[in-house]
Amino acid sequence: MPSLTYTQSIGSQIHRKQTNDFSIMFFYHSLYANVRPCYSLPGYKTKYDNVDLTTIRENTEGEYSGLEHQVVKGVVEILKIITRQASLRVAEYETHGRERVSVIHKANIMQKTDGLFLKCCREFAEKYPEIKYKEVVIDNCCMMSPALFDVLVMPNLYGDIISDLCAGLIGGLGLTPSCNIGEGGIAFAEAVHGSAPDIAGKYFRDSPTSNDMHPLTSCGRNGCNI
Repeated sequence: MPSLTYTQSIGSQIHRKQTNDFSIMFFYHSLYANVRPCYSLPGYKTKYDNVDLTTIRENTEGEYSGLEHQVVKGVVEILKIITRQASLRVAEYETHGRERVSVIHKANIMQKTDGLFLKCCREFAEKYPEIKYKEVVIDNCCMMSPALFDVLVMPNLYGDIISDLCAGLIGGLGLTPSCNIGEGGIAFAEAVHGSAPDIAGKYFRDSPTSNDMHPLTSCGRNGCNI
């Protein structure tokens, strides 16, 4: 039985209707690593023809913890939860089978939360000296060539944004598979673009490519440790 993180233990006591069904499932089933391989495909002409990278996103906390509320009228706040337990867990996942790992962060501003995430990633990087490890501020990451990256690991919100940007490099969300990895061999594959009911039946837009690629994700392409 997967162990509860701090975020899960407090989240179970708080109303989480702000989050969508997928977020709730990831949260309660400890699907802690969202893995999205992104690589150039033959036949899709894009600006970059040599993209081959993987984003790994911590999937259970951060700004997506669902801890958002109104303090007083006209004032709302959201809690960004970063824990050592969850950060170490995804850091350990991202070190398996990698050659270059880039940790994406904003610790120059969020020194406590992103600082803790960085600290946990550094701990595991020290155990694997054969891995080329670097840290990149998210602003800079968005402006850099994809050829500079192999694996990118990051907290929840950044992973949501960066993985979509990476999909844009190869032709769009319909070309990118996604797999959510949990403890004990649990995994859940999905299309990055969701169910997309608004484009159902529009064959020129509704590409099945990302769904067809799920077996590749599950079988461990790019060193995915499932």
